[in-house]
Amino acid sequence: MKILQYLTLIFIAIILIKCSKENDESSPLQNAPNMPTGLVAEYGSERVMLSWIANSETNLKRYNIYQGNTEVELDKIGESPAGINTFSVEGLTNGSTYYFAIDAENIDGHTSEQCPAISVTPTMLTVYVVGYEFNGAKDVAKLWKNGTAQNLTDGAKDAYALSVTVDDSDVYVVGYEASGANNVAKLWKNGTVQNLSDGTNNAIAFSVAVDGADEFVVGFESNGINNVAKLWKNGTAQDLTDGTKNAQAHGIYVDGADVYVAGYESNGTNNVAKLWKNGTPQALTDGAKGAGAWSIFVDSGDVYASGTESNGTNLVAKLWKNGTAQNLTNGANDANASFVRVDGGNVYVVGDEYNGLNFVAKLWKNGTPQALTDGTNIAGARSVYVHNDDLYVCGYEFNGTSDVGKLWRNGTAQNLSNGANEAHAQSVYIK
Repeated sequence: MKILQYLTLIFIAIILIKCSKENDESSPLQNAPNMPTGLVAEYGSERVMLSWIANSETNLKRYNIYQGNTEVELDKIGESPAGINTFSVEGLTNGSTYYFAIDAENIDGHTSEQCPAISVTPTMLTVYVVGYEFNGAKDVAKLWKNGTAQNLTDGAKDAYALSVTVDDSDVYVVGYEASGANNVAKLWKNGTVQNLSDGTNNAIAFSVAVDGADEFVVGFESNGINNVAKLWKNGTAQDLTDGTKNAQAHGIYVDGADVYVAGYESNGTNNVAKLWKNGTPQALTDGAKGAGAWSIFVDSGDVYASGTESNGTNLVAKLWKNGTAQNLTNGANDANASFVRVDGGNVYVVGDEYNGLNFVAKLWKNGTPQALTDGTNIAGARSVYVHNDDLYVCGYEFNGTSDVGKLWRNGTAQNLSNGANEAHAQSVYIK
């Protein structure tokens, strides 16, 4: 079931922890620090796994699940006399309510008890990916929802979707579409397009963020001589640079009243990686070598940016934390850090690195690299999202004929396109 490979389950548990006892001995489940510790789903199947912590004297004997008064057949993953106990149930229906009942005895069989039912109603997550796919004549801006493609443009002109975010039930996508000699920066809200530029000059929208009723988009627009880094708030443009030098804005993050933007501006010789906070610029590099910042994320007051800087020979993948640089690669080969996200204290960066033959799609977790592809074909990672410790990365990989849009979940690849025509996945969001 291909669509289910993009799905997981969220559970809202109403937990009644008071257990009835048949004698005066202490209740092992009642004494447990958490019961249950989590209700999670195995990826790629309609399976629920229920797990909890029990104390050293607990031996679980029966696991029952009911829909209404009908018992549902269980597939036991395992049980243990102590520690973490788990079981799973297959074939649950999205939106239906089920009741788990647990019977337990202590190890010598003297104590038995039954806990009240735990009520859960699973709902399925939605995985949004945007990018583009060639239709045989033009590139078409695409949105994949749980693996099903939706065209954002009609294919008459080249168009590209570069970033996606979701707020409540509204889906925001930004990118651009060709219009004569220039590109028009675009915002799609639930598939309805809004032009951010009028096509008089070349413009591209790279990233989108939504905060309450406010919509923020960053990119650039040419002034006829140079590219000007731009921030559009609710469709109204603000120049981040004065237009005397080439500049672009690539990443945005909104943290309360503060708006952070990442990009670059030329110093006349090289591009300087830059961060703007509420329009005020900060240089991340000294301008001695070319550099750019492509993504930004704020976590607990710490500001992270990812990008690249030349070492004079090759491009080095970079992560800046509060302005301090960390090299993700050693500079022996070209590399790029496309996107950064922080979750649970862990810093995730995705991009690519050349292996001497091809570019390899890469994930760095707290600076430690993991190859998402084997290097046989050219590949790249463009965006990362973390949900319930599951890691989603999107990008592309060449299949020998065309680039294939890819989604990796915990390192396992899924094709978003069939490989007949070139396609790239540029941004992923989980809701």
